[in-house]
Amino acid sequence: MSGARGPGRGRTGAAMRGMRAALACAALACASGALAGTCEQTHVVAAGESLSVIAERYLGSAAAWEAIHEENRDMLGASPDTLRVGMRLRLPCPRAGGDAAETPVPAAAAERVDLLTAPGFAPFADRDLPGGGMLTELVEAAFGAAPDAGEVALHWVEDRAAHLSPLLETGRYDLGFPWPRPDCEADPDEPLCAELIFSAPMFEALVLLFVDAARPIAFTKDADMRDRVLCQPEGFPDYFFDMDGRDWLRKERITLRTPESAAACFDLLMAGEVDGVVLDEFAGRHEVAELGLGDRVAEAEGQPVAIVTYHVVAHKAHPQGALHLRRFDEGLAALRAEGRFREIVGRHLARVWAERRP
Repeated sequence: MSGARGPGRGRTGAAMRGMRAALACAALACASGALAGTCEQTHVVAAGESLSVIAERYLGSAAAWEAIHEENRDMLGASPDTLRVGMRLRLPCPRAGGDAAETPVPAAAAERVDLLTAPGFAPFADRDLPGGGMLTELVEAAFGAAPDAGEVALHWVEDRAAHLSPLLETGRYDLGFPWPRPDCEADPDEPLCAELIFSAPMFEALVLLFVDAARPIAFTKDADMRDRVLCQPEGFPDYFFDMDGRDWLRKERITLRTPESAAACFDLLMAGEVDGVVLDEFAGRHEVAELGLGDRVAEAEGQPVAIVTYHVVAHKAHPQGALHLRRFDEGLAALRAEGRFREIVGRHLARVWAERRP
């Protein structure tokens, strides 16, 4: 994606970007104070970074990400999710008298919890959904309902493959969501079980096989998948391909394609390059509807690939991970007791069902 300006976007375009950036920061009451146009300062995006992470480092507040977005709309367009490793971003000026490049913002206080999630996982987590999606709203509400509620900051990082390592592993973020929990009692050596601590479950869903309606296949037993080519977006947990003695991946009984998005998986399905797309029922049906493939994609007859529960997780190396999860679990229990859990989930599911009506 090019950052070059088009004809007629010289001084006027820069002034407009500076004005929008200043307004965005003022509206958000940025911790670094009002922005004063564009400084001669840039930042090259590294793996796992989001606009909120960059904003906190240079401007003193994760909430100031919109100011950086506005300053770089010629590269990013309308969506901050177009951020890519290697992009050189222009940075708005921090408060007069400070040099953010030379004096980084101090580390956050111990009470604050930095939450990590990714967009593009409707109806559970997506910037464009009300409340950021069902599970995003639940997570934030649960921390707000916890007896010792503290500050919580939400960070969106599109690169799911970087969430476990390095972002959670190194403590760059405190907790991540939503993550499915394997059967850790039966398989404690499963990598997710060995590395993560899991919260109480938030929601249960079926993992389904979506197939081309013109060449349908059934899934009634594991042997039905022998020599099949399946697709799952990069960064999604794949433990259920090997659970209960399946060993689909360990013994190369299937071939798994992992493009960067669910949409790319369905493109491969329509092109005949894969036999099926593996996604949970809600995310898969949402993607099929968004792509207008309702008449061309079917759910494989037979059984689900797996039943998963979604959780908040902390890396076992995090010294306060268990404490943060205890706070979350207490808040989640409070939401259930007050009836707010049912209200939040019901509201989001009602939207899902409404979208599926013809």
